[in-house]
Amino acid sequence: MRFVLPSLLAAASLAQPLRQPPKVYQVRLRAVGAAVSPLVPQRLSEKLRAELGRSPDIALMPDLGLDAGAAAQGAAGSAQAAAARPSGESAERLAEARALYAKAVELVKKEQFAPAAAALTSSVEGYEAGISELGRFEDFLEAQALLGVAQILAGQEEAGDEAFQRVITLSTTFAPKLDGHPPNVTAIWKSARGRMLKRKTGAVAITTQPAGAEVIVDGRKAGEAPAKADNLLPGSHYVVLRAAGMKTHVEKMDVAAGATSSMQLALDPAQPTSEGAATAAAAPAATPGGAGDVLRSAYYSEIGKRLGEGLVDMRMKSVAKGFSGSAQAEYLVLGHVGRDPKGYGLRAYLYRKDGNLLAELNSVQFDGELLNLEVGVAKLAEEILAAISEFPQARDITTVVIDEPDEKSGGAAAAPGAVIIDSTDKEGLEKIDPTPPVWRRWWFWAAVGGVVAAGTGVTIYLLATQEAPQTVEPTFTWP
Repeated sequence: MRFVLPSLLAAASLAQPLRQPPKVYQVRLRAVGAAVSPLVPQRLSEKLRAELGRSPDIALMPDLGLDAGAAAQGAAGSAQAAAARPSGESAERLAEARALYAKAVELVKKEQFAPAAAALTSSVEGYEAGISELGRFEDFLEAQALLGVAQILAGQEEAGDEAFQRVITLSTTFAPKLDGHPPNVTAIWKSARGRMLKRKTGAVAITTQPAGAEVIVDGRKAGEAPAKADNLLPGSHYVVLRAAGMKTHVEKMDVAAGATSSMQLALDPAQPTSEGAATAAAAPAATPGGAGDVLRSAYYSEIGKRLGEGLVDMRMKSVAKGFSGSAQAEYLVLGHVGRDPKGYGLRAYLYRKDGNLLAELNSVQFDGELLNLEVGVAKLAEEILAAISEFPQARDITTVVIDEPDEKSGGAAAAPGAVIIDSTDKEGLEKIDPTPPVWRRWWFWAAVGGVVAAGTGVTIYLLATQEAPQTVEPTFTWP
């Protein structure tokens, strides 16, 4: 009998499911202010990932490569990779690009401009990757034009101007849909168009083997090879070559002002239908990416933007919740690095999806040469693991900070005069309502005061200039 009870207890323990370690995603640290080199948060991020990766108590998720650097590398190589992609994958990329564009349109309507810009960036890349199968080149131009609009409305006017320039480079006759947007959007478009149209044009000359391939430059037919396309603005242009029995080829060519860029290309034979079908059957059913991925990228981009501004308050929760849900992460590790007189200050935060909680951890100080890098990061990793084990709910952020970050302190504290509103203060939260009623805006009462003052002045003037009525004294004559 004494052996039966331990055996039953052991069997019961084995029957219970083993608790899986929580999934943790580390968002790359951001630099606050121009005084911090991007290499500093990069080194700290890599070291922190290595420290957290050693712990068996958490499941550290792999980096999804959503940072600007990875995105830029993907964009740079997308045109070169487009020629090697099969037509089926190009069609998938185009479908994905159109879905992202439609999603971005809705985000713009909701005035969520930063996520919209992230979605449109991915949409433009999708159109570029599938340009060999693109039937309507204007779709590509519309995505780039709306990208410029979203970037301008998000406060990135230089980036928006560059997006407009790319559109004008590809088509001098394209007219974007700018109705309903603020006047500065139209002004930037007109300025970019005026500058671009003043530039001297160039040309491309294409020769193919075999000859006679159809040549399409920026969505417009240029004839059969050998062919030449003139009046092209300086910059990058897309050349699509099609011939019967040959693979469709896409080339991204740079055109210089007043010069002709030449290209001689031997087209490759197309694969037989049976081989193509076998290849398609062996390929995965779907490639990574889709509407879910663009939302994840948009949320990640917004998180990075807020970290870079040094402002982490209760408004970060909704963005962190969206990203953690799309990435299937239970915890997010966030942080930003600022410059101070002693070197660098790292402020770290831990977000827990369950309960929608966001707690600030203890700050870590690093010297200017990062000589205490290992000690400081090890200390931070230990605190993060302890917070995951027992989340410090008492430190949950429930305030909104209305101010710009203090660059001297790296956003480590609210600048003097900052307004901090508790989330339970409904009256205080109304003060940050982005769309207050008209009667609560200063210009409304200024206009009312102006009207009252003008009316009072006119009344006084009329009274002062009006002639007094003449009085007539009656006279009586007695007979």
